[in-house]
Amino acid sequence: MTWLVGIAMVLAVVYLAVTRPRFGLTIGALTGAFLLIAIGIFWYWDAEQKRETEQAKGRIPISQVELVDLRLASSRLTGRARNRSPRYTLSAVTLRITVRDCVKDQCEIVAQDDRDLWLSVPPGQARDFDTVVSFGRLATPHGSLGWSYEIIGTRGN
Repeated sequence: MTWLVGIAMVLAVVYLAVTRPRFGLTIGALTGAFLLIAIGIFWYWDAEQKRETEQAKGRIPISQVELVDLRLASSRLTGRARNRSPRYTLSAVTLRITVRDCVKDQCEIVAQDDRDLWLSVPPGQARDFDTVVSFGRLATPHGSLGWSYEIIGTRGN
C-alpha cells in the first residue's frame, strides 16, 4: 500500500513540473543539489575507507604475527594465527604461498598465490583458520612438490 502512495506522489510531482514551469525549475534545482550532496558524501566515504585501510596495514608489524601448524592438503590451508600485538586486533594476514617442483637439488617455482586470511584475533591471543587456496591446474611434477609461505602483510584494528 505504501508504494502506491509513493507512485501517486511521484506522478503528482511530474504533473506539476510539466504544467507549472517554475515548479519544474525548483524540482530540477533540488534534484541537482541532492545529487551533488550525494556525490560529495560518497567521495568522502570512499576517501575515509582508503585512509582506514592504509592505517590498518601499518598497525601490526609482520614480526608480531606467528603462523603455526600450517598444513596444505588438496586446496585447503589450515593452521593457527597468533597475534603478539599488545594493542590491536589482527584482522587479516596476507600470505605468499609458493609451490616448488624439485628434482634432486634443483627446484622450480611452479605456482604462487598471494592470499588474504581474514581473521579476528584479539591482542595476545590465537585463532585457528581454514581457507581455500587455488593454484589452478598444476602439471604432473617432474620431482617432488614442496611448498612454503611468507607473510607479506597484516591488517589490524
